[in-house]
Amino acid sequence: MCEAGEKVGLSEAKLLTMLGINPFFYGVVLKQVMEAGSVFPPAVLDTKPEEFLGKILGGLSNIASISLQIGYVNKASAPHLVVNGFKNILSICLATDIAPGKPTPGYETAKLWVTDPEAFAAANPGGGGGGGGAAAPAAAAEAPKAAAKVESEEGSDESMGGLFD
Repeated sequence: MCEAGEKVGLSEAKLLTMLGINPFFYGVVLKQVMEAGSVFPPAVLDTKPEEFLGKILGGLSNIASISLQIGYVNKASAPHLVVNGFKNILSICLATDIAPGKPTPGYETAKLWVTDPEAFAAANPGGGGGGGGAAAPAAAAEAPKAAAKVESEEGSDESMGGLFD
């Protein structure tokens, strides 16, 4: 006579009332979702797995940042500590022009980038702002030069004869 979800017309409604069947709508309106003692809004059921993964990775990033800042080592911060230590050693080697004892991945590339900025520009056509590879050690090796430049500029302010004191 009619299918589920189909609207009942006037003639069908009259026939159903003659048969003693009253058409009705029955449905469940979801107010909250409860799982393992936690209560969630129903919008949680519409969330895609990629959104959950993004939130988990964001939280993991926050944990790593906080752990690095306070000096607490955990599974989230340990890889960053190792990489940062490698960057520090590589930048010291580049600044002092002392090669590491064993062949070190990235050292030759970083040394090339420090001595030839055009090689760095060629290797990073997007501007080099991606934070990958040995770009950070190369930038760290440039830091002493930039600090010396700032110190020399500060010294030039003192030679103004107390004009701005």
